[in-house]
Amino acid sequence: MDHKNIFEALLAIYKEVGYVQKQKSDTLRYTFAGEGAFIRELRPSLIEHGVTVQVLNMSDMNQITYMAGREGNTTMFKTTLRGSVRFQHTSGTFIDVQSYGEGADTGDKSVNKAMTDMYKYALRQTFMIETGDDPDNSAPPEQTLVREAQKLGAVEKPIEVPLDNVADMSMDLAKSITTSKGKKYGDCTPDELSYMYAAIVKRPQTEETQMKLTAIQTLLRELKK
Repeated sequence: MDHKNIFEALLAIYKEVGYVQKQKSDTLRYTFAGEGAFIRELRPSLIEHGVTVQVLNMSDMNQITYMAGREGNTTMFKTTLRGSVRFQHTSGTFIDVQSYGEGADTGDKSVNKAMTDMYKYALRQTFMIETGDDPDNSAPPEQTLVREAQKLGAVEKPIEVPLDNVADMSMDLAKSITTSKGKKYGDCTPDELSYMYAAIVKRPQTEETQMKLTAIQTLLRELKK
């Protein structure tokens, strides 16, 4: 299909691709839309409308290590970075977008995960793609889990969060972690943090849940000083 420029091509793709369904992993209880899902949905329309995508560069890379796990003996590597991605049309016109990525891993894959995260969000934000959950597969966010637990009488009040032998994590990192609704842990009250700990600790333990538990413990320990 002929378009005069990248903007006309993007508009045509907007009309064809507006939603990517989140999927559930066999090993995780929460759902997510990965890089592959966005590529599968977008690739046919990108080809049809003459748009190519390339990563121009990556910068502002920052890497830290912290300890996670229930016993605080698992070393985690976290990488954050910024990337510039170009969407170019066959007419020669293009747009460049900036995107950030974050990845954590117990081995040497944190950079790869951050690069994938950056690319995924460049695609998602550029094409304003909505993602959604399958109600039968998705795990509720922390706040929803807490409310449901309270209704069932499982969590009537904030639990006593163990603060002994807490894994090392910087306060800045702990405060920057966000809930499923986008609220930073650093903006939560002690009761909210305790409720969230009670909900998260019941989930299967993954790198993500371990990091969240450690963040809550780190913040509560600081608040009790």
